[in-house]
Amino acid sequence: MKIEAWLDREMPDWIARGWLTPAAAVALRAQYAAPDRRARGARIFGALAAALIGLGLILLLAHNWPDLTRPLRTALALLPLLAAQAGCAWARRPTGRADTGAREGWSLFLALMIGLSIALIGQTYHVPGNLASFLGVWMLLALPVIYVMRARLPAFLYLAGVTAWTIHARAADGTPQAYLLWLLPLLPGGYALARDPAAGGWRTAAALAVAASLTLTTGFVLERILPGLWMLVYGSLFAVLYFIGRHAERALARAASLGIAGLALLLTFDWPWRKIGWARFRPAETWLAGLDYALFAALGVAAVAGLARAARRGRWADAYWGSLPAALALGYGAAGGKWGAAGFAQALCNGWLAVAGLVWLAHGLRRNEPGAAHGGVALLSLLILARFFDEHIGFVARGLAFIGAGAAFLMVHFALARRARGNGHE
Repeated sequence: MKIEAWLDREMPDWIARGWLTPAAAVALRAQYAAPDRRARGARIFGALAAALIGLGLILLLAHNWPDLTRPLRTALALLPLLAAQAGCAWARRPTGRADTGAREGWSLFLALMIGLSIALIGQTYHVPGNLASFLGVWMLLALPVIYVMRARLPAFLYLAGVTAWTIHARAADGTPQAYLLWLLPLLPGGYALARDPAAGGWRTAAALAVAASLTLTTGFVLERILPGLWMLVYGSLFAVLYFIGRHAERALARAASLGIAGLALLLTFDWPWRKIGWARFRPAETWLAGLDYALFAALGVAAVAGLARAARRGRWADAYWGSLPAALALGYGAAGGKWGAAGFAQALCNGWLAVAGLVWLAHGLRRNEPGAAHGGVALLSLLILARFFDEHIGFVARGLAFIGAGAAFLMVHFALARRARGNGHE
């Protein structure tokens, strides 16, 4: 247990017993919190220093590179790598205390220098290859740094690298589905990070980074054999991330909420639904197309499990928020069926998003949570704003809807303000 958490637990009892004054408690808490803040600052500045020095070396070498001989180029390509390895050895020295800032900074510097050395040696000796092979070799060689140095910043670089590799693999007609294999080496470190009680900030950053990577790469991993399947896959992905976030990491839940809201808002327009139809189905050309259905099934089962768990615990607002995949499945079946009811699917998404806004608005008002209430208002506002540009709705109908929505939002604002004043007088 971190000493700050232990002090927070014990000091109220010390104050009640008269052993400690409130002012002394504040000073004691600040004294023991300061080293942690200093360590956090050291990690940040170490990471910035490593990134800036690495980028500076790249620019300096690039400027003078054509004028250098091949042996000198080779030496200069390997020198930063050797210096980074020496720095990592120094940061790992047994000093009796963990120098996290130095370890993280030198580890990131080493991971960057691996990429620089590969690029310079390849250019010097004209080694054949492309961006995908460069990124693949770089990430494979940088991967051991994460575990040998017990560092976390290189893991973020690795995740960014495999994300870029996946995007390039799709553009170059490669095999972007290998992205799922690239993630496997990160699982042990991710499991250890999740179980570390002192890794709050790191855990949040890692969860958001993985969510961003999954969001960017999922569309490139899909083979698009079944038109419109991306809707169900992304809806299930965001729902799963939301349920995981509600259970373990609030920041992840907020990020997934943005994904759910954005997807639902996008599908309130009719153009995505018009491209769905079983007549557009094309047979699978490779066995990799089966991964589309496997990914959809796995995410769908996980989303249903999260939905059932939320309902079983009486978290009905969470359950409704995570029910978007079910609504999309219903709309997908209607739009892709014999009648091609794209209008029904569009109306279904409009209705789902409107109810979601009302659910969170009611949830916030009932539990006196302004954040949830404002989120509901924001959802309804976005939905109404989207319909403002819908040419299928008349001007009078849109005008009356806007006036009514504005009046309703004013009432919500006054209700929240009255409750806030009431709580202040209690």
